[in-house]
Amino acid sequence: MVRHMNKNLDNFENQPIEFQYEMPSLAFLEEAKKDSQAIQISANSRCFIENTHFKKGIPGSLPHVYIRSFLFKKIQQALSLLDPDFGFIIFDGYRDKKTQAGLFNTYFEEIKNKNPLWSQELSVAWIYNSMESVLKR
Repeated sequence: MVRHMNKNLDNFENQPIEFQYEMPSLAFLEEAKKDSQAIQISANSRCFIENTHFKKGIPGSLPHVYIRSFLFKKIQQALSLLDPDFGFIIFDGYRDKKTQAGLFNTYFEEIKNKNPLWSQELSVAWIYNSMESVLKR
């Protein structure tokens, strides 16, 4: 099994990441909307909660990770397809505006401190260009 996976990984590494996703159907979107209540997700033997932003002390971040119940069901479905020895690490979930602002301000300060000669406009532009390049991939 390991030998077979290594062969597949060799081919996998040379493949570009595909970002042309199929649009979700209206039925899928309606199902997601109907089942959108936020729930607190807890760790178990196959799902580890990292809660990165809270651990970093990002202002506005919450001590627990919340996700939509629809997403929780999709995670459970994905886990059912994996070998029982595999699982997921959840780094982040729902973010309110206070958390989003805290993230932006924290990373903005990090960029400013690493590049003291940059203007505020250049630092903000760097953040937006970085986000844009990630979204275009």
